[in-house]
Amino acid sequence: MIPAKPLAICAVFKNEAPFLLEWLAYHRAIGFDRFFLYDNDSTDGAADLIRSSALAPCVTLRHWPRRPSQLPAYRHFIYNHGADCAWVAFIDLDEFLLPLHHDSIRPLLRRFAGFSAALVHWRVYGPSGHEEPPQGLCIENYTWRAEDSLPVNRHIKTLARCEDLLDVTHNPHEFQLKGPVCDTTGQEVPLNGLRDQACHQNLVLNHYVTRSRHDWLAKISRGSAMFEYKEPKYRQDLFDHYAQVSTVQDTAIARFAPQVRSLLARRPSRTPPAAAPASPFTVQAHIQNVGDVDGQCGDWIGTRGGGRHIEGFALQVPPEIHYMAALGPHGTTAWTQPGTYCGTRGLRVPMTGFAIRTPDSSPYECLYEASFTDGSTSPPTGNGRLCSGRSPVEAMRIVLRPR
Repeated sequence: MIPAKPLAICAVFKNEAPFLLEWLAYHRAIGFDRFFLYDNDSTDGAADLIRSSALAPCVTLRHWPRRPSQLPAYRHFIYNHGADCAWVAFIDLDEFLLPLHHDSIRPLLRRFAGFSAALVHWRVYGPSGHEEPPQGLCIENYTWRAEDSLPVNRHIKTLARCEDLLDVTHNPHEFQLKGPVCDTTGQEVPLNGLRDQACHQNLVLNHYVTRSRHDWLAKISRGSAMFEYKEPKYRQDLFDHYAQVSTVQDTAIARFAPQVRSLLARRPSRTPPAAAPASPFTVQAHIQNVGDVDGQCGDWIGTRGGGRHIEGFALQVPPEIHYMAALGPHGTTAWTQPGTYCGTRGLRVPMTGFAIRTPDSSPYECLYEASFTDGSTSPPTGNGRLCSGRSPVEAMRIVLRPR
C-alpha cells in the first residue's frame, strides 16, 4: 500500500524563537505532518531550538539568507518538496490555522475536493492588554480580535493542493495553480489575495499581528521578508490601533492548548544532525511562461508535474566543468563554459535533454537528473552522458560534490 503523502506547511522566519515551538506543536496537533522552514539569518538561536526539540523530525530546516526571502523560499518548496506532499499551507509564524468544528484539518480537505486551493481568511488579534510578553501559550494569552467585518480580515492565505501548484506570483497571498480555488465552504471563488468579502466558516487563520507591545517593536525591527524597505514596514502606532479595534473576545483556539502542552513536554528521541550547508554553486534556468529562475546545485529547478518546459540554463560552477543542451529537432548546442547561457530564452523552444562533463582532474563529480512533461523521469547520470526523454524537460537537478 502506497503511504499517503503528508500535509505540509511552508514558512519563512527570522528571529522568532519565542514562538516557534508552540506554532509547530499547535499545527502538529491539528494534523499537519511536515514543516518546511526557511531561516532568514536568525540570530536568536531559533534553528538550534528546533533541532533540540521533539518536533525536529517533522521539520525540514534550511538556512535561507536571501533578500528578499519569501517568494524565493516558496518557489524552492514548490520545486523541491511539492511533489512529495499532498497539501501545503503557506503561512507565517504569527498565523495559526483553526478548524472551527473539527479537531483536525484533515476532514476539511474533503470539502475542498476538486479545487486546486482553498483561500483561508484572517481573523486579526490585537495585544489583549499585554505590554510585555506574558507567560504561557499565545493561543491562550491573546483572546481579543477585530470584528469579522473589518477590512483587514479580507486578506487570505493559501492552502494548496501540491500536485496543482505551478509557481508563485508577485504576491505571497496568491499562487499560480492548475485549477479553480474555493473558499472554506467549498464554493468556487476568484483567486484574489484580498477578497471583497471575508468567509469565516469551517476554517480561519488566527493572525496574532501584534502580540505584546514588546513583541510588536521586535517585529518592526525584523523588517520585511517581501521587500527591502528603507523605513520600517509597520508604524509603531498601529499597535494602539489594533488594541482599539480588537473588541471581540474569542477563545475557540484554546481548546487545543492541552495537546500543545503535551507535545511541547515530549523529550527529543535523538539529536538530529545539523542542516547541510548550502551549495556555493548555482543554476539559472529559463522556464516557459515564468522566466529566469535561480537556484543552487542540489535543488530541483522547475516544477515536477507542472508541465512547463525549460528552454535553457546556465551554471556558475568551477571553470573545468562544461555543459550542453539538446533542443529536439534543432539539435544540440556546443559545450558551454560556466557563466554562459546554453539553449534558448523566450523562443518557446523546449530543451529535451542536457549533459554535463567533468574532467577526471576535477576535484568534483557531477550527477544530474530530470523530469519531463509526459510524466517520465530519468535516473541520475553523469560523465557527460545525455540526460533526455521523449518529451521536453520540465525540471532538472544537478548535484556537484567533492570526489
